[in-house]
Amino acid sequence: KGIIQGYYPSWVSYNHNLKDLNPNLNVVHMSFAKMDLSYDSIESIVGSPLLFKSLIGLEYIGLNEYFNDAMNLRKARPDIIMLLSLGGETYHPSSFDSALNAVEKIANLVDELGFDGIDVDYEPNGSFDGLNDKEKADFFVQYVTKLREYMCDDKLISISQSSNGALSCIGFNDPKKICMDDEAPYNSKYFNKPDVKKELLRAAQMASAGGAIYLMNNLKDMIDMVFVQTFNYTNSTDSTVMKELYDSYAYYGKKYDYVIIMGFTLMFPSTPFNPNDKMLVKSIGDFVKTENKLNKRADGFGLWSLSSDNAAHNEQLAIEYFV
Repeated sequence: KGIIQGYYPSWVSYNHNLKDLNPNLNVVHMSFAKMDLSYDSIESIVGSPLLFKSLIGLEYIGLNEYFNDAMNLRKARPDIIMLLSLGGETYHPSSFDSALNAVEKIANLVDELGFDGIDVDYEPNGSFDGLNDKEKADFFVQYVTKLREYMCDDKLISISQSSNGALSCIGFNDPKKICMDDEAPYNSKYFNKPDVKKELLRAAQMASAGGAIYLMNNLKDMIDMVFVQTFNYTNSTDSTVMKELYDSYAYYGKKYDYVIIMGFTLMFPSTPFNPNDKMLVKSIGDFVKTENKLNKRADGFGLWSLSSDNAAHNEQLAIEYFV
């Protein structure tokens, strides 16, 4: 049927119980923590909120409530896969070295929380700009590789990428081939075809295009899941390109054996990939489920972000439409 995933960032309003999340959710990405976090113990962090905020980055007033809620979810829903989410727009590291030096502590924190693994959101400048910088890409590969070395074999690693990250970039010269893959179906030759969708072509011309290709081809089977963040393409005029965006990532998912989650945003009212558009969600859902059946996979549907007072769309309806 496919996995259903949801982000629960630290900045959403604390006004509910996590244990009451939709029963169809399989995976929850918990908070955004810095990739270079430092701590002595959970007790010391919870007892020092200001220290917690500066070192890990949780923008939370009720830190004790946040952790209590996470632990209650762990007890109430042992079936849910809980991942500690690192990086992203707010939580990029202060330096590469500080992040690499923090890996062992991060692995320990996952164990101490009783979580099932890590998600790393690749937004090196605190945005989707600069994704195709080789120095930053090499750091990300090194960082995730080191995480894999310190994590127990039964722990999962997810990476979060931009919507067009698996489309070969055609909008600028790429002599190092960091954002191109001639063997992939959505390569530069594909975009020379006259019948290519206009909005898909535009996605391949964006600066973020191909930003996941180098990472996936180097990390290979070290990762278990890729969350595709479609909210970097909120100005698209053709929602049907979501199928091709999924298909571009599914090629790597099948090649390296990891799950692809197509993300919808609940936060932007004018998104073309509207999670409350029943026909769109069902269309994408049916496409993904058909591919799952044909290829014995578990690709699925994701939401950013859960349980926020600022959400422009209804998360329960979105999940219902996919199911």
